[in-house]
Amino acid sequence: MSFNPHAVMTVTTWVFNFFFSACIGPLSWAYPAEIFSTRTRAKSTAVTSSSSWISNFFIAQVTPIAFKHIGWKYYLVFAICGHSNALFIWAFFPETTGRRLEEMDALFENAPIFVPGTSYARVGDRHAGERELLGGNFAPGDLSAKDSHDPEKASINHQEL
Repeated sequence: MSFNPHAVMTVTTWVFNFFFSACIGPLSWAYPAEIFSTRTRAKSTAVTSSSSWISNFFIAQVTPIAFKHIGWKYYLVFAICGHSNALFIWAFFPETTGRRLEEMDALFENAPIFVPGTSYARVGDRHAGERELLGGNFAPGDLSAKDSHDPEKASINHQEL
C-alpha cells in the first residue's frame, strides 16, 4: 500500500470541516446574538459579523500564498487555531444555556475572568429561568435565583419586585 498525499488531504479536510461545522463554526454566529442586550444587540452582531467576513476574506487572500511557500504545513495553522479557540472558549466564556437575555449584562459583569470550576461554567437547571418568567418571579437585570451565589439575597430581590 503506497502513501497517497491527495487522499490524506481530502480525508483530513472533510474531517476538519465536519468538526468545524458541528462545533465552533456556528458558535461564532450564535453566541454574539445570544449575549448582547436588546439595546446593543444590532450593533454588536453587526460588528461580529463584519469581523467574521473580514477574517474569511483575509484567509482567502493568504491561503494561495501560504500553500505556495509552506505547502501542507499551512493546515497546521487551522489545527492550532481550532484547538486554541476551543481552549479559549472553555476558559473564558460563561455558560449561557437556559439564561434569559435580560441576565446577560449581570452574568458578564459578575463572572470571573477564568470560568472553569466556578458556578458560571455550568447551569444547574436550564429551565429555571423559564419557570421564573411563567411564575411571575422575573427580576430584570438580575441573575435568576438558580444562579445566585446567595440564595437568600436572590429570593429577597425577586420578592421586592
